[in-house]
Amino acid sequence: MRRDLRELVSTVDPEDAVSLAEVRLPMLRRILLAEWGDAALGDYASLVMLRSVDRLVAVDPKMRDLFRRAVVALKHST
Repeated sequence: MRRDLRELVSTVDPEDAVSLAEVRLPMLRRILLAEWGDAALGDYASLVMLRSVDRLVAVDPKMRDLFRRAVVALKHST
């Protein structure tokens, strides 16, 4: 999963809010897929949870910063 996420953020500028916003939902989907499998992406409750987390990160400055730091860490991981 880490390799997939690192690949996903490879072109993301962690200091650009638009760039981070564009990759947020795809990252959350990849995490959901890796943790719970294909069935989770088709499950209504899982998708509601995914969108709720996405909205939380979008509106909460602490969560946005945590997400930005996660992107930075992924970009620097090997």
